[in-house]
Amino acid sequence: YFYRKHYGLNKAIYNFSGKLIKSFFKTIFFTLTFQEEKKNKYLYRFLGLLNSFLNRSSFFRGEY
Repeated sequence: YFYRKHYGLNKAIYNFSGKLIKSFFKTIFFTLTFQEEKKNKYLYRFLGLLNSFLNRSSFFRGEY
């Protein structure tokens, strides 16, 4: 949100698209290897970045 607000949507997508893609693939990998904690970590990271790109508020706060 901060990066999009101060530098624009295009620059934010350019800088964070790698993290979005990595988080997506790591979520799939940890789902297939049955590592639930790591899967949830990367799933929430992916959803947070996706919601930020789509200009929506976050809908879930993890319990840590």
